[in-house]
Amino acid sequence: MAEARLSMLQEMFNCSMCQGILQDPVSTPCGHNFCTNCINKHWDQSDQAEGYKCPQCNEVFSSRPVLSRNAMLAEVMGKLKQMEVSLPPEESCAGPGDLECDVCTDKKQKAVKYCLTCQAFFCETHIQPHRNSEAFKKHKLDDPVARLPQELCLRHQKPIEFFCRTDRLSLCYSCVLTEHKSHDTATLEMEQVEKQAQLKTAQTEIQQRVQEREKKLEEVLKAADLIKVSAEKEMQDSEAAFHEVIQSMEEASKKVSELIRDQAEREVKKVEGVKEQLEKEIEELKKRDTELSELARVEDQIHFLQNFPCPPVPPGDEELLSLTICNDISIKELKELLSSLKESMEPVKKCQLLKTTKKGEESVYILRFPKSQQEFLKYACQLTLNPCTANEYLWLSEDVRKVTHSTEPCPSFDHPDRFDRWLQVLCNEGLYKSRYYWEVETVGNRAVIGVAYHSIGRKGGDEDCHLGGNKSSWGLFCSGSSYSARHDKQETEIIAPCSSRIGVYLDYPSGALSFYSISDTMTLLHRFEGRFTELLYPGFSLNCYGSSVTICQVKQ
Repeated sequence: MAEARLSMLQEMFNCSMCQGILQDPVSTPCGHNFCTNCINKHWDQSDQAEGYKCPQCNEVFSSRPVLSRNAMLAEVMGKLKQMEVSLPPEESCAGPGDLECDVCTDKKQKAVKYCLTCQAFFCETHIQPHRNSEAFKKHKLDDPVARLPQELCLRHQKPIEFFCRTDRLSLCYSCVLTEHKSHDTATLEMEQVEKQAQLKTAQTEIQQRVQEREKKLEEVLKAADLIKVSAEKEMQDSEAAFHEVIQSMEEASKKVSELIRDQAEREVKKVEGVKEQLEKEIEELKKRDTELSELARVEDQIHFLQNFPCPPVPPGDEELLSLTICNDISIKELKELLSSLKESMEPVKKCQLLKTTKKGEESVYILRFPKSQQEFLKYACQLTLNPCTANEYLWLSEDVRKVTHSTEPCPSFDHPDRFDRWLQVLCNEGLYKSRYYWEVETVGNRAVIGVAYHSIGRKGGDEDCHLGGNKSSWGLFCSGSSYSARHDKQETEIIAPCSSRIGVYLDYPSGALSFYSISDTMTLLHRFEGRFTELLYPGFSLNCYGSSVTICQVKQ
């Protein structure tokens, strides 16, 4: 009974800020009483620009009020302390390992609750205002568990109770009321419930995707096995076909060798026959010559005339002298056939395994170059110049298909893709994994026509930024009277009739870039062969005032 009366007296003289018995009580001009430390700490942390508010009635004072000590209350508080010391039972006192009440002053009582709003532990006596007073209905009570540092706001030293969805931060109540008041916030419980739902949905999605991937993996593994079987069959078939071709060629080679050998033997026998006839005739002629020499020494006229041979020169086979010996064994038709066969084998030697237009499929691609302009036009593409890459002394036409070198700078804004030293410009279109053809018309001297990766240098006057002067670009230099091809600082001089119209054919899959001179016919000037790894952008460089390059309108 005495304890209950004491509890009622304590509630009457509790500080509304710390909820404990008033310590060194002081009064504000509005008539409310607080602990000296509580009210001073409150006003020390308040925003002076908003004035000084009474924590109980919210009356605002423009200047900090002078607090006066309430002597009567101080005397009453002394009496209450004496009564408090004598009344509490021993079992409510805090022992080793217990959390102590933050309000008790002399004998610390065991805490039974923790107020998240007040950030304080309360014993059974001092928790009563929270349970009975409407002023504390919004305060959240929790079991008295030791607060960990990570559970407290570093700025306000208050419990973490809220989560800011805008900044993804954990907050205390003061944070929500101040710098995060306009943000999307929620209590930790609400946010956890929502995140748990998202977590469950995410896990379900992940598990479903795992199942889909495992199924796809199974399909891929089966496809790999089928590919191996198919590849083995294709290898066997191709080896059998090549073996048959090789066997046929070997048999044909043997037959041709026998044919040539037989023909050579016949010719040699013919020569042997002619040789025997010629030797026999030479022997007879030498014998007649000897007889004539002896007859020439005879002085007896009768003997001379009787023994004079008639005719003096024996008849010979004049056909032997007109006979031509063929020392070149050749079969013209066979040579032409073999040459044609060799040419037909060139595409087979250059065949590559490349991706087709169907996603994920591959096929054997045989490198073939068009022969006429009509064939090239099947791969015609439409190109436009990119103003963001053009040097300031290059002027572009309204349809961005013509570039002209001028002595006056073109009004333009700075852009990281712009060439600041070399008078160059690239096209908007990046070419990749297909075949393309375009034509340009040049006016003036010293123009460069080529292609480049987007990674080509843009700032500076060295070769790393020059079209054809580095590993990132390929170019044809047209000087008006001659040509040269350049790539990676390697230059190849080209001897060919000059033309103002140039055709460019890009076979990206095979790594071939060809330049053609176009007049009545198409003449191959140069072909680069290698391997492309990035998007290729057609580009031009002009190094002579008044010169220009126009992208021609060509259609498929």
